[in-house]
Amino acid sequence: MSLAAQILICGVLLIAPLFFTGTLPALRIAKTDIFVERLPPVPKPEAPTIISAPTATRSFNPFRPVAPTRVPQGPVSEVVVEGPMLPGGLVESGIVGLPTAITTLAGDRFTPPPPKPVIVEPTPPTAPIQVSGGVQLAKLIKRVMPAYPTPARSTRVSGTVRLLAIIARDGHVRDLRVLSGHPLLQQAARDAVSQWIYSPTILSGQPVEVESPIDVIFELR
Repeated sequence: MSLAAQILICGVLLIAPLFFTGTLPALRIAKTDIFVERLPPVPKPEAPTIISAPTATRSFNPFRPVAPTRVPQGPVSEVVVEGPMLPGGLVESGIVGLPTAITTLAGDRFTPPPPKPVIVEPTPPTAPIQVSGGVQLAKLIKRVMPAYPTPARSTRVSGTVRLLAIIARDGHVRDLRVLSGHPLLQQAARDAVSQWIYSPTILSGQPVEVESPIDVIFELR
C-alpha cells in the first residue's frame, strides 16, 4: 500500500502540469551576438635570390654546371648557359677535356664548328662517250695500214670504208661495226683498224670508253 501510494503521488506530480499549462514558465531564447574578425592578408613569398659563385679563383671547366644569374620571363625558346669568360674570349679545341665539337666560346654561348664538306668521287659513265673522228685520230699512237685486197685491186675497186669503233679504257679497239663501204674492202679495213691503239681518254680523272667513227681510204696507184 505504501508503494502504491508513492507511485500515485509521483504520477499526479507528472500529470498535473499537463493540465495547468498556464502556470509553466515561459521559454526564453537568449540572443547570441556574432562577431566576425577579419584576418590580415597573407604576405606573398619573396622570390629567391640567386647568387652566382665567384669564378675568379676557379679554373674553367665546361662540364661543371653553373647556376643562372637571371630567371627568364615567359616561354624560353633556347637555353643559354652562362659560364666564366676566358682571356681573349676564345676557347681552342685543343684544350684537354673540351669536346672537339665545341671550338669557340662567344659571349656566354658555345658555337659549333661548320660541317666538313662532303667530297663526292666522280663515277665514270657506263656507256661509251661519243667523240668525233678527228678528235680521236689525234690520240692515235699505233696505226696499222690495211693491205689492199687482191680481188679489189684486180677489179679496180677503191673507195672509203666507214667503221664505228668502241675504244676501251686502255686505248685498244674493243668492237668494230661497218657503217658503209665496198664489200671487197670491208674485211681488210676491219683487220687493220682492230690493231690500232689510242691513248686513253680521261674524263674527271678517270679513263672512259669512247665511241668514234673511223674512215679507211683505199686508193689505186
